Amino acid sequence: MMNKRMNKLDLILQMIPDEDKAVSYNGNSDIVITSWGSTKGVILDTLDELNKEGIKIKFVQIKLLNPFPQQLLKKLLHSAKTIINIEMNYSSQLAKLIKENLQRDIDYEIVKYNGRPIACDEIYKVIKEIVNNNIDKRRIVLDYGS
Repeated sequence: MMNKRMNKLDLILQMIPDEDKAVSYNGNSDIVITSWGSTKGVILDTLDELNKEGIKIKFVQIKLLNPFPQQLLKKLLHSAKTIINIEMNYSSQLAKLIKENLQRDIDYEIVKYNGRPIACDEIYKVIKEIVNNNIDKRRIVLDYGS
């Protein structure tokens, strides 16, 4: 019975189009941001600002968490030297899924869990510090609006 269930998950993963599993924005870069859910808009706005300054960062929005699109994400993250995960929860749930399924460390985890939405200027400031190697913490907690 368990084999039958697991095979159904594999079949589901095959039937779902790639664009419904994960979407990549901003072409190739050795710095990649991963995230899911409502953070998409603010991340894209921030990347537009960074692009104007000549800082190109790829963004992978993960849309499907279970079954986890392991092969697609391996392909989308293969060129990443630095992975920055941005989430609106305390425990970095997506980062844990990426580590578990891809056996790949997340270089920086940016989290916000005070109930307020993430603002562009919050992400912009932290990303600039990461790009300029001015930050030594791997976990950054945003608290604007607290």
